[in-house]
Amino acid sequence: PVNQGDHMVSLYSPALISAQEELLQALQTLKQIESSQVQILRETAGATVRASREKLRLWGLTPRQIEDIEARGEPLDHMTIYAPMGGVVVHKNAQEGMYVQEGTRIYTIADLAQVWVQLEAYESDLMWLRYGQKVEFTAESYPGRAFAGTISFIDPIVHDPTRVIKVRLDAPNPDMILKPGMFVRAVVRARIATAGRVVETALAGKWICPMHPGVVKDRPGSCDLCGMDLVQTESLGYVGVDTAGADAPLVVPASAVLQTGTRAVVYVRIPHADTPTFVGRQIELGPRAGDYFLVRSGLEEGELVVVKGNFKLDAELQIRARPSMMSPATPPEDAHDH
Repeated sequence: PVNQGDHMVSLYSPALISAQEELLQALQTLKQIESSQVQILRETAGATVRASREKLRLWGLTPRQIEDIEARGEPLDHMTIYAPMGGVVVHKNAQEGMYVQEGTRIYTIADLAQVWVQLEAYESDLMWLRYGQKVEFTAESYPGRAFAGTISFIDPIVHDPTRVIKVRLDAPNPDMILKPGMFVRAVVRARIATAGRVVETALAGKWICPMHPGVVKDRPGSCDLCGMDLVQTESLGYVGVDTAGADAPLVVPASAVLQTGTRAVVYVRIPHADTPTFVGRQIELGPRAGDYFLVRSGLEEGELVVVKGNFKLDAELQIRARPSMMSPATPPEDAHDH
């Protein structure tokens, strides 16, 4: 672990010595023409000093180091590079005495107080995933403990060999117990409305940053972190309604559906019959949501469907050569509906 400002590298660089000399010469020139009546000379000298300071800053020197060079009046042969941020050194690529070139990575510092979680979701799960959604996940290293994150990226491309979609979470890690490379499993719990919309009352009518999902505001504006314009959460597929209301979708238990690959059949109880009577009905299914299927057409709210033993009913109909899951009813052309 390192803190911001900790010394990391001491190196000798002819380019750094040259940059220091440029600064000292620019300061000397500015001092000599300070009393000059020609304004353009004074402005040019001042701009040269500022450019020389900026050059050293871009090389990695701190403002205090630059002030020390100006006060010393001569360049230093070895310069110390300090940590620009706090975090954990996750890679050390150079050893003492090595030669390095401009752009060579010596240390890699990562701020593990906030981590990325890389997940893989099936194509059938894509319907319920939204940017900014809360996700719970567990780690193999800490059984029984749940962590939380926010979806910050959904890959627009399906990975061809495995047919999965890459999903990335932003997750806080205040205790530093989540380590890069850990194996995790995640669960998304989405409340749904009609047409496959995701209900998130906490985001209803809000404005969110398209780059930082943690930045959510009550009104339009810009992101505090990146300056991007906020977008309405409704544009991301959310709807702020209660699923207990009229906008709740029609669903049936997954165990009630018999699928042949091209057809989906449920057995519906005929109301007001003297004895329990059921009839097979072909329905159009929407996406699956946990243990339920959304129903697009073929059923009405309040109808009773068989959720256990429906396969036995279907098998008996097949034995009797009656319309069933595998043998749908095909009336002759001159038949009439009664």
